[in-house]
Amino acid sequence: FPTRRSSDLYSEYVNKYAEENEIDPMWIYAIIKVESNFNANATSGSGAKGLMQLMPATAKDLGVTDMTNPEQNVDGGVRYLKSMMNRYNGNLILALAAYNPVFQMYIAELAVNILQFLENILEFQCS
Repeated sequence: FPTRRSSDLYSEYVNKYAEENEIDPMWIYAIIKVESNFNANATSGSGAKGLMQLMPATAKDLGVTDMTNPEQNVDGGVRYLKSMMNRYNGNLILALAAYNPVFQMYIAELAVNILQFLENILEFQCS
């Protein structure tokens, strides 16, 4: 899956922070592959940077001062993924979806729609 060359470049950081956060390192490699293709200097059109494509506000919240520094980026990205796993009660699929800000927007919109639906049901039931 990750090429030997690309995964070896960052394996020390991936393994260290994955273990600290109790996450299978293969998920971290997968995020890095998809988000930056192992390019520590990658920058998205929306301003996300580094291996795990941290957004500036997220990086700041996580104490990441240099988003293109591989160790800082992996540390922050893994901690962010762990926070998403905690938010979604260990559901890896939801955590991975929430890792991406675009998906976060959809999840939030879906939650609002579900709440509105439930309110309508309860309003009807109580009338």
